[in-house]
Amino acid sequence: MLPFHFESDVELNTPANTVFSHLDDHSRLSAHMSRPSWMMVGSRMAIELDASEGRAVGAIIHLRGRVLGIPLSVEEIVTERSPPLRKVWGTTGRPQLLVIGPYRMGYEIMPKAQSSQLRVFIDYALPDGPISHWLGRLFGKFYARWCTQRMANDAAMHFQKMEMDDPGSTPRKPRRRIAFLIFLTCGIWLIGLGFYFALLRPALLPEDPRYIGSSLAQIQSALPGLDRWLSHVFIVMGGFMAASGLLTIFLAATAVSARQKGTGTVLLLAGFATVVTMSWTNFVIDSNFKWLLLAPAVLWFTGIAAYIYERHD
Repeated sequence: MLPFHFESDVELNTPANTVFSHLDDHSRLSAHMSRPSWMMVGSRMAIELDASEGRAVGAIIHLRGRVLGIPLSVEEIVTERSPPLRKVWGTTGRPQLLVIGPYRMGYEIMPKAQSSQLRVFIDYALPDGPISHWLGRLFGKFYARWCTQRMANDAAMHFQKMEMDDPGSTPRKPRRRIAFLIFLTCGIWLIGLGFYFALLRPALLPEDPRYIGSSLAQIQSALPGLDRWLSHVFIVMGGFMAASGLLTIFLAATAVSARQKGTGTVLLLAGFATVVTMSWTNFVIDSNFKWLLLAPAVLWFTGIAAYIYERHD
């Protein structure tokens, strides 16, 4: 029994038999492994198929490659194949991988008139070695999510491209991109704010002595090294803000655009931890910029509302 599970699903405007025929080719199904990617640290794995090319029960698939100079290899065997609804394969022997150990993968296709629902799943265990086991604890779930989502999303992009290239097809309703644009704007703003804090913000703004209940001259006289110390603090804060902005842009381009499960919850929690906390604090200290700094919080939650609407549209 493999203790860990993850799955991804996607709606396809394509009949089930066409989807199965496409995914039945393991060179397509595992194409994400044969291309350099951030999850593979820029590396890739070569795919070797037997004479059946993975299209039969008992077919053997080999994957070999290196990550950071470490050799990786795994042998898979197809254990179930029921066109056009289901296919399953799993590892044989002891796979030489970094963050997961033995696994069982597969996909199920649920027909829906002229469309279908694709579900890609993986059941896996952690690697045996002490270092690999520790890495699996940290990154195994992320790898499982990445792998299943790439398979599902690659299939969706393939059939969307086919549909766009087919002049006789019925045009699909274009996806709204309002949430993506809002969170892209929020990410750019956070990066700009980070640069401001790190490079331009003075140690004390006029509102700071007012909140403390002292004058700027009195503070500088009592704490002559405060300006220098705060400049280092703001450099660190600015770096974290800019990093938050980069992550927001990445989230907008990936999870928000793909409307992945759990994205709304992450956006809600991140919004409270960042823009809401910042806006609330500026009202507490009666900042001169409190109303201006309310705008990012309003924009962020407008983005969440747009995301929820687009996800159910």
